Amino acid sequence: MQSTRPGTTRSHSANASRRYSGLKASDLSGVNKENTEVEKRGGYNAATGQMEGAPPKRLSGDKRTSSHPDTPTADQPQDQKRSKKVYTPHQSREHGHYHVVLGESLQGTPEKHRWKILDLIGEGTFAKVVEVWDRKRKVYVAVKLVRAVEKYVRDAKFEINMLHKIREDDVQDFYPTIKYRSYFFAESNAGEHMCIVFPKLGFCLLDYLTRCATFKMHEVAHIAWQMGAALNYLHAHLRLIHTDLKPENILLEKPCEVIDKVGNRTYNLPACTRIRIIDFGGATDERHSKHSIVSTRHYRAPEVILSQGWMFGADMWSTGCILLELHTGRLLFDTHDNREHLAMMEKVLGRMPSFYPDACTGQQAQPFFDRHGRLDTAWLAGSDADALKSKAKINRLVALTNMPLDADFIDLISRLLDFNKTTRLRAHEVMYHPFVWKNYPESRRENEAREQYEQQCFKEILGGPSSRTRVVEPAYDRRGGYSSASVRP
Repeated sequence: MQSTRPGTTRSHSANASRRYSGLKASDLSGVNKENTEVEKRGGYNAATGQMEGAPPKRLSGDKRTSSHPDTPTADQPQDQKRSKKVYTPHQSREHGHYHVVLGESLQGTPEKHRWKILDLIGEGTFAKVVEVWDRKRKVYVAVKLVRAVEKYVRDAKFEINMLHKIREDDVQDFYPTIKYRSYFFAESNAGEHMCIVFPKLGFCLLDYLTRCATFKMHEVAHIAWQMGAALNYLHAHLRLIHTDLKPENILLEKPCEVIDKVGNRTYNLPACTRIRIIDFGGATDERHSKHSIVSTRHYRAPEVILSQGWMFGADMWSTGCILLELHTGRLLFDTHDNREHLAMMEKVLGRMPSFYPDACTGQQAQPFFDRHGRLDTAWLAGSDADALKSKAKINRLVALTNMPLDADFIDLISRLLDFNKTTRLRAHEVMYHPFVWKNYPESRRENEAREQYEQQCFKEILGGPSSRTRVVEPAYDRRGGYSSASVRP
């Protein structure tokens, strides 16, 4: 069944923190019309899907029958070299972005001809992600080209530190988090770009939803178990909060399988539902500002909106929104306004707790409640266009308990979307939830394997000396240099 998202709009400003291949896949069918030299020599025609101006095939007798400008003729010297064709995908030309040219090597790198650009996977405000052929190791990788702007480079250095900590702590790659391979600098006309190398993975979950179909219950259960294991690793052991969980930042490990069935219909199915959580540029520890705004709008917890102070529960709220979206194919809270967002929460999850108004510490949160301590919805009675549109959108929502879904699945989502952040389901509890055990029976065996792995590697669980107390050398030190321990050949 093809999944659609009618009426779904996503804020590009809110998605500025998308920093990896969780970004939406770019449309590579276009050609840079400003590149007149390419047009003269011929390039890719999106309308016909053919290469225009390409050299013709050789005929019998090895004779050429074309006067193509790249083809030597009788009047031209035979040793004249062909001019190299350049194919430029449609991409952002904002200041600081690396200009991607397909078929070229990354310029200004320590190893000049090692990285060949094959495809533009995605782009955003922060960076571009390209598929690259590593000529040295003979493998396909994904390279994140950070925009040459000071604040973005600073954030990229922080992300490298987080990725290095995760990689060095999870040596056996047991948990489904992304593990970077290396990084280097590339010079271009825009400046110096930091390049982070990752393994080449499959679709992000959002791309799979929009291109293929929704996930079945057993697939959602498998993804839920993996997210619980990954977040338990981040929360309980590393004491890190991801802060930006969304379908764009969760990738399938392998590409989809195309299956042809009777009736000339093609189905795209995931080769497996093993995932990787990416984009740790916004990750933080327990020492963060209580009033800072984190998470993409649609997956933002109420305590973040109301400045009540957020911790690990913010990630669990995002997890509940994601799991429900994977099965239904629709955003649970499709909005860009705080008042509308809170009203949607009450319509789906019921009335907010009575202590909510007193728990708000920010002055901007007080106007959301009336003098009786209830969420103020008087603005929905207005006759202006915004109020009428919001009212219609809220009325279309269905309470979670009335949704035609599995009872255990509804229980899992309702406990993840608990208004009380102290009683909200924790990451390790997701792995043992009845919904996961029923729809993903292998979770029992994998829970035992995980417990044995943690007892073997992280002895602090048993009260013994901990391997996590070792000092991990940072990937980027304060003197502005990179530690050799973080670079793999």
